Amino acid sequence: MPNKELKTVFFRLLFFFLLVIACFIFAGMQMYRIQITRHDELLRAAQAQYRSTMTEQTSMGEIYDCNGNRLVSNKFVKTIIFDPSIVPSADDREKIAHLLSHLMPELDYKELLRKMNSDVLSGKKVQYVVLARDVDFEKATEIEKNIIGMHMRGLTFKRVNRRFYPKGRMLANVLGISYISNEETTGVSGLEGTFKKELKGEDGKISYYQGGDGSIIRGTVNKHISGQSGKNVYLTINEPIQAILEEEIDQLYADTGSKAVYAAIADPYTGDILAIAQRPTFDPNDRRTMKDKLASTNLISANPYEPGSVMKPFVVSMALDDGVIKRDTIIRTGFDKTWFYAGRPLRDTHIVGNATPLQVIQHSSNIGTAMIAVMLGEKRVYEILSSFGFGRKTGLPITPESSGRLNPVKKWDSLTVTRICIGHAIMVTPLQLLRAYCMLANGGYPVQLRMIDAIEDEKNGKVKQPYLISTESVFKNPGTHREVVRMLKTVTKPGGTSSQSAVPGFEVAGKTGTANKIENGRYVKGKYFSSFCGFIPADNPKFVIVITCDEPTGKNLYGGSTSGPAFARIAKRTLDYMDVQPDMTLEEWEKMISEAKKQSHKDMMKRENDRRASLGMAPLQ
Repeated sequence: MPNKELKTVFFRLLFFFLLVIACFIFAGMQMYRIQITRHDELLRAAQAQYRSTMTEQTSMGEIYDCNGNRLVSNKFVKTIIFDPSIVPSADDREKIAHLLSHLMPELDYKELLRKMNSDVLSGKKVQYVVLARDVDFEKATEIEKNIIGMHMRGLTFKRVNRRFYPKGRMLANVLGISYISNEETTGVSGLEGTFKKELKGEDGKISYYQGGDGSIIRGTVNKHISGQSGKNVYLTINEPIQAILEEEIDQLYADTGSKAVYAAIADPYTGDILAIAQRPTFDPNDRRTMKDKLASTNLISANPYEPGSVMKPFVVSMALDDGVIKRDTIIRTGFDKTWFYAGRPLRDTHIVGNATPLQVIQHSSNIGTAMIAVMLGEKRVYEILSSFGFGRKTGLPITPESSGRLNPVKKWDSLTVTRICIGHAIMVTPLQLLRAYCMLANGGYPVQLRMIDAIEDEKNGKVKQPYLISTESVFKNPGTHREVVRMLKTVTKPGGTSSQSAVPGFEVAGKTGTANKIENGRYVKGKYFSSFCGFIPADNPKFVIVITCDEPTGKNLYGGSTSGPAFARIAKRTLDYMDVQPDMTLEEWEKMISEAKKQSHKDMMKRENDRRASLGMAPLQ
């Protein structure tokens, strides 16, 4: 072979050899770049295709009463979820529907199949279809095993934390409810909503590898983030007292035919809410009972109203404390039940005549209270009502809460000073009344109403929540409190406006209130808010009770004959539960009531003779 041809072959072989070497070098460089330089990046991208993470719900915190009785608990259930994109075959979908309807007879085969074919029906890509909720945990786990054993794809059994309310409707409006959104439970109202962050805790995270059919590859589950259970909340509520209150307002609600009834009990020294309830209410385990808006609203905190005569003790007590009137001051209310101020009449329901401050409260005289308010002046009356907390929210974790309405003096007209002192031209909530009567009961010391007793978590254990109690009384004179209690005692004895509030063996201090309802800016004849606020034992009170009937029906519409008897029943049962000993024997109590009757008759005769004297008539013998 000529040299020229040899050289040509040689160069061709060399070129081919170099080309092969270059390809190997290029391939090696690519392999190095992929395996070494971009290893982590490409590994993450690959793992993203077959590794998945799901949330594992931890146990939510529970809610207890002050003695550890469970009011809100947890119940784990499972939600069955189907992914149509993983199971495109119609035959496979039918098999799954047949199996589920066989294992769970409560599920309809046709309805299951309709849900599974939601992608076909909608013409859109669907990856998440809920087939069943609230499936019993053990039952769902057994079904899941069957599904895995039959190698069926596209189903996920997600554990869900369902809230359970073991006491049914007890305390329902305060506890509130939670909803499941995206298979996660979240509090939306009441304490469940207020403390949703604390109760929820932190969910755990579980990572795993999944096969091409979306199922978990066994042995690849890796729990890499541990969850933290929610905090437990302990209330100041005492369940036995709560049960007493709820039973009694059930009876009151039925007996009076009221549109609504609400009541609360508190410790006057600590501000602890011992019980709180309303009617109508609902069962949080059955959301169908929430259709009534009145039942699902926290009326006791969100529904302000003109309270009527329960407001009178605040102005009269502070007039005594200021020295504007004295214990024996005579308030001349007149004998025709009508008094004119600023050209407008103010009326009493009966003749009170020449009355002491005690008799003004005992007989609930509108005229007498208004005269005392005029002596105090507008600015001082406003300061008094503000000092008892009216016009301000109580701060309890119940939502929504109204601040009521206490207008500044600049917005008052010439009549306001004579109306606001008798519970008109002011809007209050039962909770504000409860706080104010705690002050009348404890000597005038402002208290912060309190419902959360302690919060418990895994790290710190049970942490007691602080009390907020003032050390300075609104009364400058210590004797004022004794006189206020003395006046309020007469209300529940013969001659007072609510002798039906009496509890045998005990001295009871309280005040009635009846006020026309306002609708569309006008007072409505025949529609009332009828209330009773009181504390017992009067001289060493264990608790304060506030009860209000909204639109009672029947012959007895006044607070003394509607809410008053309910107060007596609730107080008696609660005192028995707390093992509080009576102030006196039954014989001593009956003697006290007999003497009160005699004094009431004597006072009535004096009023009548005063009236006759004003008309020039001879006195009665």
